[in-house]
Amino acid sequence: MGTITRLTFAEYEKLPEREGTRYELDEGTLLMEPSPALRHNLIRQRIAEQLTRFVRSHQLGLVVEEMDFRLGTDTVRNPDVAFVSAEHLRTIDPDHSPVEGAPRHWP
Repeated sequence: MGTITRLTFAEYEKLPEREGTRYELDEGTLLMEPSPALRHNLIRQRIAEQLTRFVRSHQLGLVVEEMDFRLGTDTVRNPDVAFVSAEHLRTIDPDHSPVEGAPRHWP
């Protein structure tokens, strides 16, 4: 049986960046995911390209890939592709990660 690592958000923020490893925090449980395979990356890229084309043409906001979003006190997720509305973009510090709140901020 594997060991479960529990962290606070403050501890999560101090984790060193490791190439080839993505971290997520699920209600205090540290999740480490290896880098995705080529097929996964190609699919993600196609989805991001199509969404970006649509979002730009309608001036709706921004499409990002693999960006951290803080969804709760001790929960940080890193979706493959995310849409951030223009309204939510105005509240985001582009030099800070994770972004507070879900990718799509509903009014």
